[in-house]
Amino acid sequence: MKAVTDRAVAYVTDRDFLVPTIVSAVQVRDQVVPEGLAEVLLFLVGLPDDEVDQVSRILARLGLRAGRIPDLTLPPDTKFRKNHVTPASLARLCLPGILDSRFRHIVYLDGDTQIVGDIRPLVRHCVRPGYIAAAQNSGWMSFEREKLFPASYLNGIGVRSLRSYFNAGVLACTRETLDEMFPRALAFFLSHSEHCRYHDQSALNAVFADRQEVLSPAYNFHTEYTHFDLQDDARIAILHFTGAPKPWLYEAGPWGDRFLPGYRKLVQANPELLPYLPVPDSTRAATLAHQHRRKHLQYRRRLNRPLWLWRRAMFLGQMRSSRFAF
Repeated sequence: MKAVTDRAVAYVTDRDFLVPTIVSAVQVRDQVVPEGLAEVLLFLVGLPDDEVDQVSRILARLGLRAGRIPDLTLPPDTKFRKNHVTPASLARLCLPGILDSRFRHIVYLDGDTQIVGDIRPLVRHCVRPGYIAAAQNSGWMSFEREKLFPASYLNGIGVRSLRSYFNAGVLACTRETLDEMFPRALAFFLSHSEHCRYHDQSALNAVFADRQEVLSPAYNFHTEYTHFDLQDDARIAILHFTGAPKPWLYEAGPWGDRFLPGYRKLVQANPELLPYLPVPDSTRAATLAHQHRRKHLQYRRRLNRPLWLWRRAMFLGQMRSSRFAF
């Protein structure tokens, strides 16, 4: 009989991200559950009781644990910047009051991810008390970084520079840190929502400030990094589909239809999930594909080949850096 583990890999999802989240969670399960390294938990947000019961049964069949986070009611004066992120994203900041107390080491993953390499080193890693393990945001490589991450935004959340700003799609910390800092992040958002351009990610950056253990981009490989043509690099463990073109919605962006079969296979095996997998919109997909090609070409044009090679080499150097947490 395997010992009870004190490690958890947690997801928080609403109905729009349910299918991709389950696919990602099953990929994690295949690595961490057989050896008893961790349990994989999915916390549901915004689903009615009957759907929670049905989805929980499906998750149990798949060897995943289900939980539920009550809907978060925001004060009427809260500013929530509209983009592809929904208010449900704030629900992960409520994990301290929901997560079983026996879990002492927590990895959090966004549902718009795919596990393509070994994530066990991340799950085994013990983060320093009071610190968050997270990867640098990809905004540093954008020609629009001053527009996307203006100095006024960074100053408003107390971040010194974009180089120290992390992406919150893959996180790890101890239970004590989760219990102390996630409520602080929620309180920061509710008190300073006008400064939280990227919602809970902004709030988490604000409260952790310089208390970050840096993860390799191999554990949070953003869509934007595909400009370097490295998405098939063997070192990559977690692909993170940042931005609006999601591969379960559209055959667009750098991924095309590469991941659609996996999403469809899950639904075919569990037909109850069909309502949660939207039918891809071919017109929208064509538009997004065109936008991605144009952006990719613009990026290449603005970077002459020597400069592109230099940036690519710099990114590869980051992948090999000794400054990472492990």
